[in-house]
Amino acid sequence: MQNALFNSKHMLKAIIIEDEEGARNILKFNLKQHCADSVEICGEAADVKDGVKLINAYNPDIVFLDIEMPNYSGFELLDFFKEINFEIIFITAYSSYALKAFEVSAIDYLLKPIEPERLVESIEKVIEKKLDKISIPYIGGYYSLTVSKISVIKAERAYSYIYHDSEKLLVSKNLSKIEQFLIDEPNFIRIHRSYVINTDHIISYNRENHTLKMEGDITVKYTKDKFAEIKKKLKRL
Repeated sequence: MQNALFNSKHMLKAIIIEDEEGARNILKFNLKQHCADSVEICGEAADVKDGVKLINAYNPDIVFLDIEMPNYSGFELLDFFKEINFEIIFITAYSSYALKAFEVSAIDYLLKPIEPERLVESIEKVIEKKLDKISIPYIGGYYSLTVSKISVIKAERAYSYIYHDSEKLLVSKNLSKIEQFLIDEPNFIRIHRSYVINTDHIISYNRENHTLKMEGDITVKYTKDKFAEIKKKLKRL
């Protein structure tokens, strides 16, 4: 199973849901031949119900999903999840499904027989999208968050609050753990024992009371020794 926090620099975990064994084997072969450095196959299923079990067990980044299968179609897999926190690449022999595939926000649509070049293009689309994504656990599941939309992370004992876009989310990781997975993000800095902030979201600062006003009408404290680092990243202030 993947790490609790997914970082886009790690291998992408993939699940294949396809009722034809031959088609599964061809897809696995092409992934190993052309995408071995970026994709790890962590499971395969021959129907939607078994596929749902694998998704819940492995929390994959990509699901390769056939459309026409017995009992449930590939489109019906989406009904088993309140939130889709994985990318879907539909695979099918019928081009007539293309429009519906993109209507349900699939990242790509591959026609059988799959051309290796198109498969690589699909994986590159996923990687590009994942570069600004992390998955963070909460009680009951995972949040898939856009890194650039995170403004503030606030410590809350063994938990943390993440201010993401217009939401305030309680997650089941402490501040230090989340900070580790943002270490390569230059705009995120620890300004206080209780706060990590994204400098792109700073509105203003107050040197008298050592506070920053952040987007979303959030005020956070910083320690005196952090002001030089904050200002260096904010030449505009």
